[in-house]
Amino acid sequence: MSYFEDLTLGRGISVEMKQRYHVKNLLVSEEARGQVLFEASLGDIIELNMLDNRVLEVKSFNGVLRVDLFIEELEEMINKSHSRKASGSKLGSQISSDKKEKRKNE
Repeated sequence: MSYFEDLTLGRGISVEMKQRYHVKNLLVSEEARGQVLFEASLGDIIELNMLDNRVLEVKSFNGVLRVDLFIEELEEMINKSHSRKASGSKLGSQISSDKKEKRKNE
């Protein structure tokens, strides 16, 4: 049984960082139901994998991010994103425009 199967609170995530240097913030509220904030720099993405068709694994230069996400859910979200772009929706278009502009300037 995997870590993600043991979770009863919903979707699980796992973040492994190769060095503490890449962690920008880790804030844990002292309240019982308080928030937790984790910020880090994963660096360049090296590889994307689906583990057992239910965990998205993002391997990067600085660490690994795993998200409990079925492959069907991921495909559905990607398809929705593509149809929003095709219909002229602004969601997601700013990010792609920023990336294109950055590449031009490099």
